[in-house]
Amino acid sequence: VGQSFPLVSASNTITATISASVDFPANSTVMLSGLAGTQTATVGDLPVEGADSSSFGDEGAWTDTGTLVLTVASGGLSAGTSYTVSFVLQNSGTAQGAQTVSVSGVADSGGVDNSPVDAVTMVNDPGALLGVTTGASPLLMVVPTFDANNVGQSFPL
Repeated sequence: VGQSFPLVSASNTITATISASVDFPANSTVMLSGLAGTQTATVGDLPVEGADSSSFGDEGAWTDTGTLVLTVASGGLSAGTSYTVSFVLQNSGTAQGAQTVSVSGVADSGGVDNSPVDAVTMVNDPGALLGVTTGASPLLMVVPTFDANNVGQSFPL
């Protein structure tokens, strides 16, 4: 899981890649949790983009506590296949460290009882971004500053 922009108050595209050991039928849910520290309000239809967004109906339910719930669309998800989705969040106005993101879910059985899928911690993108060490890690936010503040003159008279 990674991000596109590590500076405070900016729009930030989060990209997550998931795969499962079993097929997930339609109407199953996949939850990305731990995405805390944004200014994005709770919304039931947060747009989801990327090559595999249609596998989740091109949207998810976002909570301002930092969880995105994706519902598997018709056709389901296949075991061992990687699915990558992206979504845009609004970074917090204050600096914070990278977040620990986990993925969990519920496999829909088509009946009354469904099968929970335990949470697994996702691997953060360790790359540098905009000169910020590990800046590609999800929701790592820094306040940009200038390193030098000098002013001078060329003619004192």
